[in-house]
Amino acid sequence: MLRLDAVTVRYTPGGVAAVDNLHLTVEPGERVALVGPSGAGKSSILAVANGLMLPSSGTAEVFGVDTAALSRREHRATRRRIGTVHQDFALVGSLRVIHNVAAGRLGTWGPLRALRSLVRPTDRDEIHAVLERVGIPEKLWYRTDQLSGGQQQRVAIARVLFQQPDLLLADEPVSSLDPTRSKSVLDVLVEACEADPARALITSIHDAPLALSHFTRIVGLRDGQTVFDEPTRVVTPEMLDRLYAFEDTPFDP
Repeated sequence: MLRLDAVTVRYTPGGVAAVDNLHLTVEPGERVALVGPSGAGKSSILAVANGLMLPSSGTAEVFGVDTAALSRREHRATRRRIGTVHQDFALVGSLRVIHNVAAGRLGTWGPLRALRSLVRPTDRDEIHAVLERVGIPEKLWYRTDQLSGGQQQRVAIARVLFQQPDLLLADEPVSSLDPTRSKSVLDVLVEACEADPARALITSIHDAPLALSHFTRIVGLRDGQTVFDEPTRVVTPEMLDRLYAFEDTPFDP
């Protein structure tokens, strides 16, 4: 699904590396949690994975193809197979919830169907069912900018579920939710992967207990580098505590 080989990301030439010589491989069916303090490089890794950013150096392959070698048309085709829950939700506030969720399949629709969906949304029953899975079916016809931050986050997750991607990326998908709702939303993401054994999930998440309970593999990051990359069963709370220690505290597994 994803292979990062010696990937470095710098936002300015000669600037500090947000990701520094990183190696990461994610296979079909894996559920990988990226954990670590703010500035560890988690969001940058996801940006490289979904094609929004090319590495400053190194190679990023998605579905076995170097993203730097893709034509514009190939890039669009690849993006259709990737679903992303962004930290800023990437919703259109003036549109109703049903339209924002339907946008998950815009890449597979022709221009006429996409335009028609703004007037008379199709697949209403399926969209309603997806909203039911994230706990807000009653918001189907609400304007999105009338919702709370947590509700908007669930709309963004519903949009990805409606898209049915091969690779699912989520950047802090439960940051605006209470503990009970956070667990239920992650349950839904896990169920979406289990429904298609080949689908992979890569999520950045700060909540260590949720990472341990919902993911099969934990990648600990600090200063853009991998501190540990282990199956969940061997990651201890003490390892996570040390990962989040003050920056001047060396990590000793």
